[in-house]
Amino acid sequence: ISLDQWNATCLSSCSAGQPPKVFRRRPIAGPEIPEKKQGACRFREKKDLLCFQCSNGNRGISYGENRGCRLWQFPVFVKRNTINFQGCGECRKRQSTAVFGMFGQFAVKGAQRQAKRLGIDKLRFFDEKLLFTSGNADPVGDRDFMVDAANKMYHEMSKETGEFFDFMREHELMDLDTRPNKAVGGYCTFIADYDSPYIFSNFNGSAADVGVLTHEAGHAFEAFCASRHQPISEYCWSTSEVNEIHSMSMEYFAYPWLGLFFGDGVVKNRYTHMMEALTFIPYGCCVDEYQHIVYENPDLTPDERT
Repeated sequence: ISLDQWNATCLSSCSAGQPPKVFRRRPIAGPEIPEKKQGACRFREKKDLLCFQCSNGNRGISYGENRGCRLWQFPVFVKRNTINFQGCGECRKRQSTAVFGMFGQFAVKGAQRQAKRLGIDKLRFFDEKLLFTSGNADPVGDRDFMVDAANKMYHEMSKETGEFFDFMREHELMDLDTRPNKAVGGYCTFIADYDSPYIFSNFNGSAADVGVLTHEAGHAFEAFCASRHQPISEYCWSTSEVNEIHSMSMEYFAYPWLGLFFGDGVVKNRYTHMMEALTFIPYGCCVDEYQHIVYENPDLTPDERT
């Protein structure tokens, strides 16, 4: 997509009277910004980016019929990182014996305590997100308040994170407001031609907004730092097996500053975040094992899958 097409798309999707800033035609100025890069990804020339050539000659990814192709288990960068599905299984097996038992019991006891706090006999799936009868902790200010709090946090955290957040604010690389006709969701991406991370979200006044300013900013910080040293733009973005290390680590780095966002509700927010993180470990093991079984046995019936 060309720059003009991108700008036209942005302008057509915004609400009347509030057009977004269009991107600059030249790379953003700054001594630390390298020149526009030429991509080196060998898949970029393919018309269909979802269709790759795998080792046995079968092309594409078929969820119902793999036809002997194990491509789904070997992402593009897997061989570079010496990771395969057998290794994933061994890792999950170790977690099942050494970790799953402990965290599985922790998750069960946590759910029992949550049900008791909520005054219900059994915790159901629609109860899981509510941890307190008084409500979960929400930020104590609006969008501008949270961005200012994040600015203070990142400048106190380190020189590098302060420079990163200044860059994101100065060049308007965070689209956080909810607008009519705006796409839902939130994510971080990377604009390679401008060596710039870009954060997209829809703030709604909940703790998830702070999650964007920590989790997605963790992704953005990784790309920001890598792009200042890595000449190949494809290498500026981490691969799927390590992506969440950067984002989730930033969530924990932010712990000393969460009071800036949540005020008196900071203890409730830290408890909620920690419970979600710990209970995810056994859940993640279950999902990983289920995915391996389903993709290795595409002919399983619904009953057999359960």
